[in-house]
Amino acid sequence: MGKIKKGFEDFKEDPLEWRKGTWDALDEKKIKPYNFLVKLLLLILGVMLLMLSLVYLICLPLGIIVLILSYKFDARKMKKKLGSKE
Repeated sequence: MGKIKKGFEDFKEDPLEWRKGTWDALDEKKIKPYNFLVKLLLLILGVMLLMLSLVYLICLPLGIIVLILSYKFDARKMKKKLGSKE
C-alpha cells in the first residue's frame, strides 16, 4: 500500500514529473511483454466471465466488456497518451 499511496502523493505534487518517472521510463522492450501479459489476463478473465454467464446472467455483459477492453488495450498508445509531452 505504501508504493501506491506514495505514487498518488507524487502525482498530486507534480503530475509532469510523475509521468516522466513512470510512463516515460518504459522503453519498447518493457512495453511488449507488459502489453502481452495484460491482454492475456484480460482475455482469460473475459472467457471465464462468459463461462460463468451460463450460471449467472450478470456475468454476460461483464464478460463482453472485458473482452472489448482486452482488444482495445495497448500499452504503447497509453504511453503516448499518459507520458509527458516533451
